[in-house]
Amino acid sequence: MMGEKARRTMDTTTYRGLRDASGVRVLIEANGMPVGDLPNTGYHSPTGFEWGYAGSGPADLAFALLHAVFADRQLADRAHQVFKAEIIARLPYDGWALTAAEIRAWWKSRYGSFRAR
Repeated sequence: MMGEKARRTMDTTTYRGLRDASGVRVLIEANGMPVGDLPNTGYHSPTGFEWGYAGSGPADLAFALLHAVFADRQLADRAHQVFKAEIIARLPYDGWALTAAEIRAWWKSRYGSFRAR
């Protein structure tokens, strides 16, 4: 089980979707500092992450975000289509930011606990 200090540190992580002429990327920030890009599993989309609609790129983003926050592939696999429909498909086209705490809050409001179902 994750300790409270580790959970607080993780919950300060921000995922920031950026769009420019070269395409899209999702930057991971910890304590306001960039630490890298969110890895893409290539689970659904041959072209990578997307957001703002319900397609294969948004499905990959939903899976990657859930996997990053919960470190549980089974949980991400089971919930990413719902997360895509409820959150990712509604993100603004030009860019967005989600914190790990917001993603955990979505999970808790939807499923009631942090355990995979």
